[in-house]
Amino acid sequence: MRKLLAFGLMIAGSVLLGACEKDSDKEDDGVVWFEKVLDVVYVVNAGNAAASIPASITMVDVRNHRATQGLYKEQNGSDMASAPSDMLLGQFNKRILVVYPDKDLLEEIDGQTLKSLKKISTTGLFGDKGKGPRKMIWHWNNLLVLTDAGYVLSFSGDALEAVAAYEVGPGATALNSLGKSNIEVLHAGQGTEAPCISGVSFYDNTAPYTITSELLTNPVEYIRVYGNSYADFILNAGNDGQAGSVILRQWDEKPALLKIADATFACNGNDYKGTVLYMVNTSTAGAKPTYSKYDIVTNTVSTFIEDGEQYPTAIAADYAYHNTICVTSRPSADKSSTANGHVTIYGPKASCKGDMKGV
Repeated sequence: MRKLLAFGLMIAGSVLLGACEKDSDKEDDGVVWFEKVLDVVYVVNAGNAAASIPASITMVDVRNHRATQGLYKEQNGSDMASAPSDMLLGQFNKRILVVYPDKDLLEEIDGQTLKSLKKISTTGLFGDKGKGPRKMIWHWNNLLVLTDAGYVLSFSGDALEAVAAYEVGPGATALNSLGKSNIEVLHAGQGTEAPCISGVSFYDNTAPYTITSELLTNPVEYIRVYGNSYADFILNAGNDGQAGSVILRQWDEKPALLKIADATFACNGNDYKGTVLYMVNTSTAGAKPTYSKYDIVTNTVSTFIEDGEQYPTAIAADYAYHNTICVTSRPSADKSSTANGHVTIYGPKASCKGDMKGV
């Protein structure tokens, strides 16, 4: 994944790292989202305001399955500004970019030390257009930030200086780079407006377009697979007790949408060829989560993990070692709202059970 998307979960407690071969009893706050760079997985912990647990970042070494916590506060003398909604790895060097929608803030962090390098006020640069920075992507040499105000902010990729702001309309949930001049934006739909995809042109005279479909119910994220099988997917979040779904965004003479499977979480494939998409479905209350994989080449769906953990919150790929990494949470022993987060590493060939310790 995402890069992996942030689902805005506010869980608290300890994070335990489990694996098919090795385990660690390191602890940290609640897990919501993570990103992979070289031999490190960055786990973003949203924290829990009610339990006075601040947001933080855990660094997990995928070679020895060791987790390191507390580096952000140790390096900066304070907790993170708030609960981040998205994180992106630097395009040109080892840095982490984080956005805080309630603070209208973009932060640049050193990826090795977790020392804060720069904090940028999005409203300070773009006024009201910069309110609620929520999603980020790299678009050629620029960083694009989607805001709750209905704009895409463009920053220079190196110095993160303001370039321009582009209006994309209300209800935008995610964005996708199509080429040097164009992007697409997902809209969840507001009021009488239906969920849709809209095309946005930055630099040329390409006419904007809108795509609607009954398959678009609550689109929240683009999922891109690189490798021998290049493909784009759209994740619909489940709502009102209904299952979410993964939609294939077909690119042909007439772009079309095709449903692949029910899912509430999805990620890029973990094989080096980029031929597999992994999915989790947890939309039915009280039901056991199901883990599936979609083979892009053969167009088939099969079970990935036979006996998964409860309450998965994220799943992502480790391209360096071809592992699949699952983030889950469990209710605390007293059944309160506080929960424990877990990171489980699955090997590239075996669909084994993650051996979770402690809790």
